[in-house]
Amino acid sequence: MYISIKSLSQSLFFCALFSIVIGYQESHARTKGCASCSAEKTSRKSKHSRYRKQALKFQSSAVAAVMDDLYRGANGSIISPAESDFIKAKGGNSTYGEITPSALTALLQQLSITKKDVLYDLGSGTGKVVMQSYLEFPFKKVVGIELSAQRYKEAQRALAGLKSRGFVDKKRSISFIQGDIVETPYTDATVVYLCSTCFSDDLMTKLAEKFSRLKKGARIVTLKQIPHPNKYRLQLIHECRQAMSWSTPEGSPVYIYKKTK
Repeated sequence: MYISIKSLSQSLFFCALFSIVIGYQESHARTKGCASCSAEKTSRKSKHSRYRKQALKFQSSAVAAVMDDLYRGANGSIISPAESDFIKAKGGNSTYGEITPSALTALLQQLSITKKDVLYDLGSGTGKVVMQSYLEFPFKKVVGIELSAQRYKEAQRALAGLKSRGFVDKKRSISFIQGDIVETPYTDATVVYLCSTCFSDDLMTKLAEKFSRLKKGARIVTLKQIPHPNKYRLQLIHECRQAMSWSTPEGSPVYIYKKTK
């Protein structure tokens, strides 16, 4: 299965790369002696957009194949009663849910991720958001922070599999931390994601205080609104609904904030 999955993902990545190159060349080709440059420029942009969409589709398919392989048999919903009580005592909730892969792709595309960006997933569970973000977008660094020892172990197991398959770039880092999201530092984050639907109001306030110390321009993607955002120099810049593992067809609310100062 390892060989077939790796071969499939590599071929899909090459298809994506080929599509991008061809689309780029066609959309940026120079036309000499053209009397209708404006019309042709519009046509080139249209072609470039079409090829880019095809490339992204191929890339998402490749990532999905790798993720399915890495997480076969993983179950983040199973933790011990003691761990469940510990999480609740910290203001969290042991109920487990995940954003769908297509929803995560849509959100991160909207943020226009670059190779300078650093992502932290607060309450990263088995690490799927971190893994997909690393494989699908050019983040310089991605980190998952998880309180549950069992879920952290699942994430570490998946990461070991990613490394053994040769999908980790030495110029980019991916890691997981077992720890408290209130106590663990992440001041270098430019993007923060938190599946916060079940977080207590007290925990959200504590996190907002931490967000106030992030760099100007940092974006926070949360499933629960941040209380009194102006107090923490945060501005709500977008609100939408995206599919989650537990949500109705309409999706669950997602709020994107930006650090203003």
